[in-house]
Amino acid sequence: MNKFANVTTREIKTHTAIQKRGGRPKKSESEKRDQKITIALTKDEKKKLEEMAEQEGLSVGVFVRKVLKQQGAV
Repeated sequence: MNKFANVTTREIKTHTAIQKRGGRPKKSESEKRDQKITIALTKDEKKKLEEMAEQEGLSVGVFVRKVLKQQGAV
């Protein structure tokens, strides 16, 4: 027997509408990282940067941000 046989479409929509949404809370404006910067590198420079980031277990972007913070640039 289908346990949903007596449930109307309206009841299903209402139930879905009142369910709480999951996920993480929104970041404040000061926490958002929405500004981008683009730089040009040689193939060798890019390769070295990627290798250094990989050694740290980080993405290139996170690695660059970490180095800039260590230097007091950001």
